[in-house]
Amino acid sequence: MDDVELAALRAQVTTLEAALTVRQRSIPALPRLDGATPITWRRWQAAPLLSHVDSACEQCAHPGPQQITFGLDSRAGRKPVICYQANRCPACQEVRVYRRDEATTGWPRAVLTEIAYHPSRTEEQ
Repeated sequence: MDDVELAALRAQVTTLEAALTVRQRSIPALPRLDGATPITWRRWQAAPLLSHVDSACEQCAHPGPQQITFGLDSRAGRKPVICYQANRCPACQEVRVYRRDEATTGWPRAVLTEIAYHPSRTEEQ
């Protein structure tokens, strides 16, 4: 392989790397605070599949499973408690972040209040 061919291959690799970088989607940042309450987030993991819950993304129709993570109320001097959850589509990266408030009566035991939203990141955007 001569120098001209090597230079052409290197240019092609650079072009492909740039295209790959553009196509990669980053995961939106989760909030570190809710008011004055610091939040410590666990790692993203696949959400459990439930037969009575549609796991498809409402924005892009990705069949799932969605990704889920839980946030801990991490104020000093308190035992960490799960008080937040976030759901993310692995295809379009739409993220919804919720505060989990304890229900006063009935089922479910937690009431979810949306505190942050990151819209989907499709290839057209």
